[in-house]
Amino acid sequence: MKIKFKISFIVIGIQAVLVTGIAVLLLNHAANIQLQTSQEKQAFLAKYQSSVIQDRYNGYIRVAKTLAGIFSEYQGVEESVRRVRFAANIDAVLDNEPNIVSIFSVWKPNTLSRNIMEHTGEGDSAPTGQFAPFFHKYSGRVTHTFYPGYEELTRNMPNTQTVTGPVMQTVQGKSLYLMTFIVPVIEKESNTLAAVVGVEIDVSALEELVTKTIADNEDISYMAVYTNAGDILASYQSERMGKNIRAGDSTLFLRHMEEVISAIKAGRLFTTTEYSSLLKTELTITMAPFGISDSGVTWTVGVGTPQSLILREIKRLTIFTIILAGMALILGTLIILGVTSGLVKPIVRVAETLRNISEGEGDLTQSIEEIGKDEITDMAHYFNLTIDKIRRMIRAIKEQTGSLADLGADLAANMTESAAAVNEIAANIQSVKGKITNQTEGVRETNAAMTQITGALDTLNEHIEKQTIRVSQSSSSIEEMVANINSVTQTLIKNAENMEQLTEASDAGRGGLQEVAVEIREVAAESEGLLAINGVIANIASQTNLLAMNAAIEAAHAGDVGRGFAVVADEIRKLAESSSTQSKTISSALKKIKTAIDKITASTDGVLRKFEAIDTGVKTVSEQEANVRAAMEEQGTGSKQILEAVEQLNTITRQVEANSVQMLEGSKSVMQESKNLEQVTEEIANGMNEMASGSAQINAAVNRVNDLSFHNKASIETLVQEVSRFKID
Repeated sequence: MKIKFKISFIVIGIQAVLVTGIAVLLLNHAANIQLQTSQEKQAFLAKYQSSVIQDRYNGYIRVAKTLAGIFSEYQGVEESVRRVRFAANIDAVLDNEPNIVSIFSVWKPNTLSRNIMEHTGEGDSAPTGQFAPFFHKYSGRVTHTFYPGYEELTRNMPNTQTVTGPVMQTVQGKSLYLMTFIVPVIEKESNTLAAVVGVEIDVSALEELVTKTIADNEDISYMAVYTNAGDILASYQSERMGKNIRAGDSTLFLRHMEEVISAIKAGRLFTTTEYSSLLKTELTITMAPFGISDSGVTWTVGVGTPQSLILREIKRLTIFTIILAGMALILGTLIILGVTSGLVKPIVRVAETLRNISEGEGDLTQSIEEIGKDEITDMAHYFNLTIDKIRRMIRAIKEQTGSLADLGADLAANMTESAAAVNEIAANIQSVKGKITNQTEGVRETNAAMTQITGALDTLNEHIEKQTIRVSQSSSSIEEMVANINSVTQTLIKNAENMEQLTEASDAGRGGLQEVAVEIREVAAESEGLLAINGVIANIASQTNLLAMNAAIEAAHAGDVGRGFAVVADEIRKLAESSSTQSKTISSALKKIKTAIDKITASTDGVLRKFEAIDTGVKTVSEQEANVRAAMEEQGTGSKQILEAVEQLNTITRQVEANSVQMLEGSKSVMQESKNLEQVTEEIANGMNEMASGSAQINAAVNRVNDLSFHNKASIETLVQEVSRFKID
């Protein structure tokens, strides 16, 4: 391929790569911006729809909370009208709320009425008389009866806001899914749970909201509402309503079902991409959670947008970019071909001149025409200079080739004689090398024998050193043992003194504990007296209470005249009841004190017995310690005798060690001289080996030079023939 096309292809390729790379980067960046913008818009829409649904259902809960607030003040309502008033409140709320299907309330037994059996058979009461009104519009008009699930709700009455459902229920001949919101009724004065209020909502209104949202937003193709348990409250496909997400949306969330369920249960924002077989496209889905009032329950709104809609503008931009890039490549290619044609013409002229020189008889008299002032002209100028230098060099080589031929012949003759002399020198060196080798083997055998003798002496010396060390260690150990025996003896003497002090302290502690036991028994006797006094106070309170009751009866008989006396009697009765309560509290406390004192008395007797056991044990330990001290004194005397014998053995071992060291030093001197002789012999042998090796190398080099001289002669003849072919004049 010609250089013009090579340059053109390279430049066009670089241009294509740059244009394509820039286009891909711009399109990718635009696609990312478009996807990000769409996801942000979708997340905003999902959050907005979740807030709309949240406000709607929080309104229903506010209805239940309002009724619960009214019911919590039941103590301020006369008992005879409580049930009628509360039932009327429920009826009025249900009548004014078209989206509420039913309202119910379940009260704890004996809360609104002291005797619930009086209300058996009433429409708003359970068969037991418990107040459990249930107002509903299942048949199209408001009907009231008692709540059928009152027994279960009474057993498990929640004290916080609760959401249950959805549950299928027939309302006005239609099967609807109902959600139940339950709010507790807390009595204000005692802050205790008295009842619950429940509101049932038809969630089919969510289906209408989902359908309307999809119709109003062309970018949205999927929308659904889920409970935190994964139940579908509303969906873009109505037949999925009431199913669990695993069954209803199994064909949608094929790739990320577990992640979606986890996000719904945790109530967190989540975005994923799934393929919808129904819509035949990839969907970008955003899950936005929202809380149901203060119940702690979260629902989730899912919104999905087809990626084909998101990337619609990107596809248009891609087509426009491809067309623009193609036009730029075509225009650039034409420009590059025109420029390269003008650049290559001077190079073609240089190539033709070189071809004439190479294909002819080596005509070095030719030159390249120098036209212009560009780099190609400079190349032609320097090429002409190079050809001129080569012409002068060929002329010089022709002049010297004759002299080289004569020198090659003389060199070949001299190298033949040198090779014969070198062969004789190599033979003599090999003879001397054999004698040196025999001498080296003898020196090595002598050195090996001396090494064995020195090794044996060295081993003997090591054994003697080990024996000396061990004897010294034994002596040190025995000295430490004697010192330890003396230390143990002194410790035993000090322990005897400490045991005497411990005996005295034990006697003193036992005496003090006996005095404490006597005082505790006196406190027990006094507490029994307090119990008797408290009984008298209780009797007085009982009599006072009886007297107050009689006074109240008399005041009632007296009518308006005795009303003031009745107040006094009531206060006396309250004082008597308070005194009786306090008396019972004091009696309980005194009984606990007496029980604790009895336990302390029993524990004190046990401690006294343990002190006696400690005293006996201390005396026994003291006697055993005296026996140990006597044995340690006898052991110390025997250890001193052993120490004297070991010191004598140590002296003898040191004398043997000194003699062994002298023998070892002498053998080492002999061995050192033997090693010196061996080293000298080895140096001579190495020198002879080097000489033999050198002579062999010299012989090989001489033979090689001899061969090269003949080749050199032949090469000079060939060179003369080749140089004579060039035309230089």
